[in-house]
Amino acid sequence: MKKITILFCAAFALLLASCEKEETLNVEPIGSNYNLADDPNDPVQHFIYETYRDYGIVVITNPTEADYAYNFTNRNRLDVVAPPQEPAVLQAGIEFIKENFLDLYSADFKKTNMPFTILLAKSVVNKSFGGDAQIDAYASSGMLIVSNIDENIATLSEEQAGQYKAAINATFWSTYMGTVRHLFSVPDEFYQVSGGETGQEGDYNRYISEMRYDYDENWDLVPNPDYELYKTEEYWYSLGFADVIDYYLSEDPDWPDYDSYSYTTPGPTDDVDLWTRFIFMTPADEMTTICQTYEKMQQKYDILRQALEDAGCDLSLIVQ
Repeated sequence: MKKITILFCAAFALLLASCEKEETLNVEPIGSNYNLADDPNDPVQHFIYETYRDYGIVVITNPTEADYAYNFTNRNRLDVVAPPQEPAVLQAGIEFIKENFLDLYSADFKKTNMPFTILLAKSVVNKSFGGDAQIDAYASSGMLIVSNIDENIATLSEEQAGQYKAAINATFWSTYMGTVRHLFSVPDEFYQVSGGETGQEGDYNRYISEMRYDYDENWDLVPNPDYELYKTEEYWYSLGFADVIDYYLSEDPDWPDYDSYSYTTPGPTDDVDLWTRFIFMTPADEMTTICQTYEKMQQKYDILRQALEDAGCDLSLIVQ
């Protein structure tokens, strides 16, 4: 035992000696990985320079797999297509991100809370869990990807621009500020509005499906009196849901006997995501009307709005 102790002490002494002789670590500067130099004659490069100088955010306009594939030891299963590299497209994309995301937050908030990198992309597909649909934004540790940066970004309709704006901000808050950094949380009262006392049951995760016609006891087709009851947002608003999952509607005037619809009410996690997007996308006057009409929508809106504001989100700058 004494011999083992002596050997351990000798090894520890050698380690200390090597540390004393070690020169200062040569940490590679951030600028060696990204072009952060200023170019006043290039609006895109000048924006990249200013954004990093002022807020510590690296804007990447031509992302490669090295920029998004790995989240420390975990792999992000993403299929990202970089935007067209024409200056006009990149400049329009940057202006869109400024107007609909960055400029909505104060300088102090951006310095403290924004991800290290913001990536521009033409398209993003999250392949996790077998997904294959394009998404408008994606967030992970230290990273936010903004999709739809292409030749059409400068000429979006007001409705489409509003949808993209909602997606970017909702992803930032629900995923990055919430799931990743735990700086945004929703109190239990939010879930209890639709999920009962436990906040996990109630109207959560209900599969709803209706046919326009049912068969009676003689196997004759008769109208289904419940067909219209659950078909539109008026029903899920009454339950306190901003939206539902996998809504499917099939109606053909030539074959009305087969008209049908189906969907699933969200679970607690999807409920927050859908509500966050709903808040950012819905004009203030429309939100007021909805909340005045549906008590549970009013309750959940008040709770979520307060949670966002407590985390530093000024909704007056985002929702018009």
